[in-house]
Amino acid sequence: MTIRVFFGDWCILCNLTLLKRSLEILRPKGRGLNQLIIIAGCLLPGSLPAQSQLCTGSLGDPIVNIDFGSGTSSRGGPLDAGITSYLFSTNSSDDGYYSIASSTGGMNQNWFTTVDHTPGDANGYMMVVNASETPGEFYRVKITGLCPGTKYEAAAWVMNLLTGYDGLKPDITFRVQTTDGMLIDNEYNTGSIPQSSTPEWKQYGFYFTTPVNVQDVVLIIRNNGPGGRGNDIALDDITFRPCGPDVKVTGILFNNTAKFCEGEDITVPLSADISSEFIDPLMQWQIFDGLSWQDIQGETTKQFTISVANASPGTYLYRLAVGERLVFDSEKCRVNSGIFSIIVNPKPVPAVQSNSPVCYGNNLILTATDGGTYSWTGPGGFTSSERSPVLKNIDASAAGVYHVVVTSASGCQQSGQTTVAVNPPPVAEAGEDAVICSGTSTVLHAQGGSSYKWLPVAGLSDPESSDPVASPDKTTVYTVYVSDGSCTVTDDVTVTVLNPAIANAGPDKSIIEGDSIVLEGTAKGSPGFSYFWSPSDHMDNPLSLTPKVSPSDDITYTLNAVSNTGCSSSTDEVFVKVFKKLVIPNTFSPNGDGMNDTWNIEALSSYSQSDVKVYNRYGSLVLSETGYLKPWDGKFEGRDLPPGVYYYVITPKPRLRPESYKGWVLIIR
Repeated sequence: MTIRVFFGDWCILCNLTLLKRSLEILRPKGRGLNQLIIIAGCLLPGSLPAQSQLCTGSLGDPIVNIDFGSGTSSRGGPLDAGITSYLFSTNSSDDGYYSIASSTGGMNQNWFTTVDHTPGDANGYMMVVNASETPGEFYRVKITGLCPGTKYEAAAWVMNLLTGYDGLKPDITFRVQTTDGMLIDNEYNTGSIPQSSTPEWKQYGFYFTTPVNVQDVVLIIRNNGPGGRGNDIALDDITFRPCGPDVKVTGILFNNTAKFCEGEDITVPLSADISSEFIDPLMQWQIFDGLSWQDIQGETTKQFTISVANASPGTYLYRLAVGERLVFDSEKCRVNSGIFSIIVNPKPVPAVQSNSPVCYGNNLILTATDGGTYSWTGPGGFTSSERSPVLKNIDASAAGVYHVVVTSASGCQQSGQTTVAVNPPPVAEAGEDAVICSGTSTVLHAQGGSSYKWLPVAGLSDPESSDPVASPDKTTVYTVYVSDGSCTVTDDVTVTVLNPAIANAGPDKSIIEGDSIVLEGTAKGSPGFSYFWSPSDHMDNPLSLTPKVSPSDDITYTLNAVSNTGCSSSTDEVFVKVFKKLVIPNTFSPNGDGMNDTWNIEALSSYSQSDVKVYNRYGSLVLSETGYLKPWDGKFEGRDLPPGVYYYVITPKPRLRPESYKGWVLIIR
């Protein structure tokens, strides 16, 4: 015989022996057992209104969690036979069909595109239901292994898939019954599930209590409205969890969490407040080992002290499991407190470094890592809160040990240190400056260290020698880096390159006798060179690079450039060609007497490309020659020209003057 007795929201399902014991505890004086039964009320199934809320007390671990599986494909296979009367489809495109899918993408243009509800399961499936036009049951599953006489929360996550237009609203009833069809407690109806503007999963749940002789039940989900224009849902994560009175645990925790640092000895006392609705409770403190909850041996009272010595980094999870004595051995009959977290943060691991050894006058650079804040102390009262402080232009007083306390973002601290050595630098000497002539070399001499390096390397025989041979092609400042193995200093030496005196007498010249011309000499060299011309004949200033000359005959002048610094000197020559002045006779008598028989123009033969043209008084050309190598005999085409006046145009070449020679000549017979 089974009797249901309700005290507040906590329903105790019991056999007659358990009921009697409970009633004896609760029975007021002067009232009989039968009277108390009447007060409590023996309620038949279905006589209470539907419960419309989730568990407000403490929950146990889910003993049933139907999440429809998972897989790498976007669609799953059909449900086992007998679970649904709907037809299976990969896209639920028609009324009365269902799919097992990880996403609704591509199924129906009037549905939200959404993914399954199961947290943390990227490949999880859900049941997608396109309601049949005929209201009725669409899901039935047998739940086994429940605890008899135990209150459970049954819950499921549901989404109204419809979007785009105002359609029929899902209206779902959940029913839990015995395997022989008897309703347990009352059915639960969700009422009309409204559409939303975005995909919205919502959990619907209710309570029921298993009879004392029942461990297996049947969950039935029914759609109360027709399909055809909406009434389409997604269903996921159907859970059954023990639901009991509230179990509260208090301690020195903030939001059920306490934080510590690596290496600390942790002591956190916890105390449980167990609801008086429990009849004869047992308790067990548990710790999570990363895979499952494990009982902590011997910790079975309301008080428990978390104790961890020299704590390692990690998160430690604790809770209290509570259940009635008669069924406590089954975890399916227990409820649990909230989870209490002990977070042990790692200490920072500061990498403390410096650029030690440091030379006098250089900068000391300290650095630490792996922290949020830093606190430095060191020799001479040094302090800093920077991650990488810099001490400039240090001396011997900066040597010693520098300490830093590094604090991480979690508040954990770790100290570190670095030892700094300060060394006196070597005395670098690059040697004396040198002066060389271009094309020659000199030897540099550095001293003061154990190793050397010269820059720039151009013109050096060995840039890592203390005594390299330097042959620069221009004046160069060489810097030598002198090191004693720990410190490096520099010194400079200048190698001045003197250029030789170079003479350039300029281009050759041509003049007409009696004229003058300016020579175009140039000279270059390092400061201190001089120059002069030789010979100085017919020259106005032999110490000028551009003297004026008036020679009467061909002549060669030499420009002398002389270095006064010991570098080489040079000379260069220029030739001046002197063309004789043309004297043009105006009369000749080609009569064969041997006297003045030709028109003899002295010096015209030296103008090798001259043009000579003669015209008669009518303008006819009677003579045209180039070069005038043979004096004209007064003939034209082999015949003597008649006596008279003829006109000439003579253009000397090279043409030293712009104008031509023009005039007349008289032939006498």
